[in-house]
Amino acid sequence: EIGGIFAMTSAVNVVCTQPAAWVADRFGKTLAIGVSTGVVAGSMFGFPLATTLPPALAVLAAWSMGGTMFGMAPTALVADVVPPANRSQALALLRTTGDIGLLVGATLTGMAAEVTSQGTAMQLNAGALLLTGIWFQLACRQGIPFATGASKRL
Repeated sequence: EIGGIFAMTSAVNVVCTQPAAWVADRFGKTLAIGVSTGVVAGSMFGFPLATTLPPALAVLAAWSMGGTMFGMAPTALVADVVPPANRSQALALLRTTGDIGLLVGATLTGMAAEVTSQGTAMQLNAGALLLTGIWFQLACRQGIPFATGASKRL
């Protein structure tokens, strides 16, 4: 079953990549980041509540759909707002900060699981992700440039 679940999440990613890119291009990268953050956070919150396989698969499918856009939209946003001369450095920084976030997040989630439970730790992680997504959306609405030379509103 585990192998099938991993295959399903990969298949969802393959099927959703082009529609996610279209949504980001059509409605904006910051909106796509906001929606995908909400979908991933909601899925993370709901996964511990799924006590049988069918709801767990539904939550994982939603998580995969949100994760597809969540992985693609920030990269596209950086490509849009960073001048070509700095784009490679900005994309490398995006990747590095993402990896640091995964490292720190996994460590803190593991520590929280030791103190509480795995489900509670995942739900706390979902809350942190949601708060970060809200902060990002508010910052974008204020027109805060996230890259040197990015003078337009995101």
